[in-house]
Amino acid sequence: MTNTYFINNDLSSITIKVTISTPGFAVSKIDKEIQASSTEDIAGSPVDGIGDVPETIIGNANMLNNCIIETDTIIELQDIVPQEEWQSCFKNLVCTYIFTGGSHGTQTFNCDPDDKKNSTSGTIITVSKRIQLVNK
Repeated sequence: MTNTYFINNDLSSITIKVTISTPGFAVSKIDKEIQASSTEDIAGSPVDGIGDVPETIIGNANMLNNCIIETDTIIELQDIVPQEEWQSCFKNLVCTYIFTGGSHGTQTFNCDPDDKKNSTSGTIITVSKRIQLVNK
């Protein structure tokens, strides 16, 4: 599901911060889709297995109208979490996406059920969150 974050048509810096709550090994990546065929890497999580992305500037609001910010997270459970807990990890997974600098200030989005996918084996969880930036 694509959410919307309203921005002004000015020089305000728009930022994103991502937090992942999982006992598994997580890696996150943020991309900015400028047009359907053009994407730009924004940031990624450190290679610490937590999957969080510190507050990162996406760009100035006046250059971001209709851009889609996509955050992809991959979580590995095998050899880290006991198999009997995998389904609970999927069900209770919390991913938080915090945007600042927009028309209404800070806004927090969470992963929706349709943002999460579980591998057939249950060892890998993927989360793909899309947020469109729109001038208000």
